Amino acid sequence: MKYQHKNKGFTPLENAPRLATETRARDSMSRASSLTGFTMIETIIAFGVLTAAIIGPVALVAFSFSRAQSSQNKLIATNLSQEGIELVRAIRENNVVCDILSNPPPVVWNDNPAGGQRLGQGSNNYFTVDVNDMVTLACDAVSFSTPRPTATTDSACSARLLNLDANRRYTYGPGTPTAFRRCTTICVPSSSPPCNGTADGDVSNANDQMGIISKVFWTEQGRERSLQFQERLYNWR
Repeated sequence: MKYQHKNKGFTPLENAPRLATETRARDSMSRASSLTGFTMIETIIAFGVLTAAIIGPVALVAFSFSRAQSSQNKLIATNLSQEGIELVRAIRENNVVCDILSNPPPVVWNDNPAGGQRLGQGSNNYFTVDVNDMVTLACDAVSFSTPRPTATTDSACSARLLNLDANRRYTYGPGTPTAFRRCTTICVPSSSPPCNGTADGDVSNANDQMGIISKVFWTEQGRERSLQFQERLYNWR
């Protein structure tokens, strides 16, 4: 066996191939370990980027659906509130027409076609009105249908759900319950509730005007929402 001088740091020549092989193996393992660690970091980063890319659009879509539902509810509530005022306006118009067609005793512009106190008079100021709840108004030889306002209380009026009937109309009659309630307040304008506001001074008789507040309530994402329209009608007969 041949040796080189140890003082020069040499090893036996026959051990050189084995040492070279071991060195290459250690280098390969080191490179593999480094490669594996780098791949895991890349995977984590890629997963984070992918998650952010998915969550962002999903959250945006969910928000868009929520806003679309909110907008739809406000649109429905707006129409229902306006409808409440138009139904009371129809009562006024029909009363005036019936007064024109009738012989005495005349029909007064704010008569309740269902009977009882005149609209806006007395202590009962809360009503439910419904496109499917009509009563016949007889005017001598002529008769026609007109909305029937039903007197109620504030709490009962505000709690009663509207239903969606087979004709897609909101009604208190049979149908699928909705999230909407409507309360229509009719009274002589005054500085006290329920009809806030001062009566018009240029109207000689305060009873020749009525204030209408049509308020719609609904629940959205666990919160109570409301919207109301106000109108003032006059005795133009």
